[in-house]
Amino acid sequence: MRSVYPTIPHKLLVLIGLVVCCLSGAMTPIFSFFLSRLLFEVAIGARDYPPLTIRWNSPQPSMASFSAQSTSSWSLAAWRG
Repeated sequence: MRSVYPTIPHKLLVLIGLVVCCLSGAMTPIFSFFLSRLLFEVAIGARDYPPLTIRWNSPQPSMASFSAQSTSSWSLAAWRG
């Protein structure tokens, strides 16, 4: 690592890439947790349904959007070579 690190020209981009990769990898388990909580609450016949929908369903579109964006940007980078 000591011999490779000084030769990296854009260290900040490598750090940003590692952070984005970690976030992208964490999206699937987080998304499935929120979806399972929502389905569980609906299945048991929750009485306060609108607040539960907002609480457990609100983060899902943003997580799906981030996941799709990171996947498409990875595909675009691979296509460009």
